[in-house]
Amino acid sequence: MSKPHRKYLLMVQRAVEVNTDPQLRCYNGCHFSSEFVKQSWEVLYSSDNKEELEIDAKSWQKLNEHRHYEYKVEENTECGH
Repeated sequence: MSKPHRKYLLMVQRAVEVNTDPQLRCYNGCHFSSEFVKQSWEVLYSSDNKEELEIDAKSWQKLNEHRHYEYKVEENTECGH
């Protein structure tokens, strides 16, 4: 995958549900015990407009308020700007 060449990055971190039951029991898709484990940060997309990405991050958070997702804007240290 090619690296983004914009100044700022919109990042997402997802959390996935992991079955923590020693017997790995699962009833109709529900685990007897589980926990959410955060994944590594990924780039959604990039832009040269930081304010636009901050607005987008809030919009994505609102759209996914019932999921275990986190969004942030970071400066792209690899773009050479």
